[in-house]
Formats: sequence, C-alpha cells, structure tokens
Amino acid sequence: MTTIAFLLALTVVWYVFGLSVPRSKRGLTDAICKILFGCSLIAIAINHFNS
Repeated sequence: MTTIAFLLALTVVWYVFGLSVPRSKRGLTDAICKILFGCSLIAIAINHFNS
C-alpha cells in the first residue's frame, strides 16, 4: 500500500515540477524526472522481490 502512495506522491511532484519549469527547459527536466522515476520503480521492484 505504501508503494502506491509513494508512486502517487512522485507523480504529483513530477506534475507540479513540470508545470513550474519554463517550456525551453522542460525537455531536460522531463528526462531527469523519467530517470529518477525509472530508478525508483526498479528500487521498489527489487525491494518487493527481496521481502
């Protein structure tokens, strides 16, 4: 259950952060967010399989 809450929080932060960034820098910000999001998903998956 905490995993779902964590993903929802990440999505909200990503959305708010994306809206606050000017369009010219949005591509770079989006790439960074995707990398962070992907890494966190992998970490959650590893954690889930280890328990």
